[in-house]
Amino acid sequence: EEEKAVLLLGHYTRNSLCTEVTVDIEKELEHVNYWYELQKLRLEGRIKINISLEDGLEKNKIPSMLIYTFVENSVKHHGVDTGQIKIEVSIQRITLEKKKYIEVCIEDNGEDFDKKTIELIERKEVIIGIYNIIQRLDILYENRAQIKFTNKTEQTGAVVIIDIPCDVEKR
Repeated sequence: EEEKAVLLLGHYTRNSLCTEVTVDIEKELEHVNYWYELQKLRLEGRIKINISLEDGLEKNKIPSMLIYTFVENSVKHHGVDTGQIKIEVSIQRITLEKKKYIEVCIEDNGEDFDKKTIELIERKEVIIGIYNIIQRLDILYENRAQIKFTNKTEQTGAVVIIDIPCDVEKR
């Protein structure tokens, strides 16, 4: 158990030190997975992450730490003592207004986004980590990437949907 934690921490730390602006989706998911395995140890199995990735998207580039930031926020704002933490990550191709995008959706079973938080995000105020992601998306994709913050309709939980244009290949 201890040896496993040390190995995971080493992999996680190496990935955290990545200085690339964008990374392959599979590399980003590898980083998320190392973090997840560490959290399973810390939270004694009270966390479950399901990831679905459409075939053929593994080598597509996305901003580094994009998925990780929102997955980590899901745990941070869930509340450690509130039972099982469930996070769903799905990555697929979509078409919006005749243009192709990669859609990244992260949803959890934690607290909903309250109206004040959504308003702050939409006005690009406060919430440093989220603001940084929005700024990076705007710069990398010349304001053509879209990000939406909403809540699940049938149950409690926050949802973040990020649409990244496919026609831009960044380093």
